[in-house]
Amino acid sequence: MDAAPHIPALLAALSLAGFEAGTLTPFDDAGRGGGSKRWTALSDTGFVVRCADTGDDRIQPAETELDWALRFAEHVKVQRPLLAVPIRFESWTATVWEHVVASGEVTGAHAFEHGQVLRRLHDRVSLRGDERFAANDQLSAARRRIDQLCSVDRSTAHVLRTYLTDAETFLEAEGELPNVALHGDSLNHNLLSTTDGLVLIDFDSSSPGPSTVDLATGLLSYRHHLRDEGAVAQFFAGYGPLSFDQRVLDRVVWVKRFRQACTHAARGDDIASRLDELDSLRAILT
Repeated sequence: MDAAPHIPALLAALSLAGFEAGTLTPFDDAGRGGGSKRWTALSDTGFVVRCADTGDDRIQPAETELDWALRFAEHVKVQRPLLAVPIRFESWTATVWEHVVASGEVTGAHAFEHGQVLRRLHDRVSLRGDERFAANDQLSAARRRIDQLCSVDRSTAHVLRTYLTDAETFLEAEGELPNVALHGDSLNHNLLSTTDGLVLIDFDSSSPGPSTVDLATGLLSYRHHLRDEGAVAQFFAGYGPLSFDQRVLDRVVWVKRFRQACTHAARGDDIASRLDELDSLRAILT
């Protein structure tokens, strides 16, 4: 989206909150804590502002995201919020973050440390009694995308619905696992490689939930995106012992891939190759 028309109002809102931004430059932050749901601007005074539509129900409230980031920061390196509350202007909600300078891409060479970061989160971050599991509700997201698709492509929507039963069965196979503090979207591109180690970013999916959510996302990064089996082994070595059969994670990954196929279909993309991949993986898992 074109963020430029909103910059003057954002500058005024930041000034009221005590931040003198100088010049704000919008930039493409996809895969760097921005993604498709938000737009981002960099201040020449050294901080980052992320803005989301206040009415967008695809992401949890900004207050919740900021709270998780601050809690995680007590145990691992994160991109820190510079303001503990969001700023609202026009129809937008803005959060202010430190600007972390990355030294390069996060690749398979970082997989061991990635696993260590997740283990520290899962073992050390305390949960609160009133928190509920919200991270990566893959089936709900898939159903929403299929419903959106029905109005424009009923045939593809019908095909995708035939995969829902398998997705439900695979998630049931997880069994009852204890809740931990989840990042919720721990792909390799939601980490920054710095001279001081990996820095975790993007906390809009964080919540309590089973560790399989984060571990399956890491597996998705190294096996399916980077196609690096050596990195997969390093990721699990960094994380340490599992309390469940690792094959459970392959099923959770399948559900994530199914949800991604639904998202791409709703955008109008050709998903034939994605469905072929789901069929191939399903044949192995069942």
